[in-house]
Amino acid sequence: MSKLHTRNALRLRALLEAAPTRRWTLPSAVADAYRTTVRLSEALAHLDQPVYPWEDHVEAALASKTPAKLDVSGLVDHDRAEREYLARAEVLTAAAKRADDTLSKAVDGQRDRIIREFLAPAGGRLWVDIVAAVNDLGEGPPPGAGADVRAKWALQAGERERAAYARLDDETGLAREYVELRTAWSMVVGPDPEHDYSGDHAEFEAGLCTVWPGRSRGWVSAPTTPPWPDNTRDRLVWLVRNGHEPWWPTRAEQDAAWRAVHGNGKGLRIYTEGD
Repeated sequence: MSKLHTRNALRLRALLEAAPTRRWTLPSAVADAYRTTVRLSEALAHLDQPVYPWEDHVEAALASKTPAKLDVSGLVDHDRAEREYLARAEVLTAAAKRADDTLSKAVDGQRDRIIREFLAPAGGRLWVDIVAAVNDLGEGPPPGAGADVRAKWALQAGERERAAYARLDDETGLAREYVELRTAWSMVVGPDPEHDYSGDHAEFEAGLCTVWPGRSRGWVSAPTTPPWPDNTRDRLVWLVRNGHEPWWPTRAEQDAAWRAVHGNGKGLRIYTEGD
């Protein structure tokens, strides 16, 4: 992973770093700006400040038979080398900041396009693979099962079921990819929506009010437990088996989904058990 020295590149790393090796690409202006930022950051990281060679010259004088003729050009040259180092560092820092600003503007100016043309299609392809893996999984181990239970299940399961379970793995499989893509989406989607303040329709077009009807809102009702398991793999299995498909909306699409369910008024609806 590149050593970044710039604020926006660090802030957007979840969107930018995974793109070349995962399921999504990015607009050329964004990718080019990021490559430039990384290149300048790496140049800064490899910029070595010259060492003042004072002690070397003192030792050389102690050992010299003609110390009056001691070569001290290293000390003289150091002043020039130090000025060159400082000038190069200043130029590279300014260039990196400018590239970082260009990167931020490229992302900010294409938020909706990045989501609609790059992240949402990638999410659709990922979900097809997740559904296929869940279908291959069969019954699978119980949600949240411990290592012993999973090991016992693996001994009894067929090769296809075991392979499907591995494909869905939280650390190396589709569950990790889902988290990475969801995180990338959150990096680019932009300011909070106008209507869907609580993000009810951020992950599901129908809203968490449909996926999780008992979800509490605000201070009116007591918190409820989600209907899905804690880890991402088991949660994805639960979503597929219960017919819930995620989406990757722009803020405008998210607000439109909110209005479709709640009408055109603004405000935060309170959900309680039985809504």
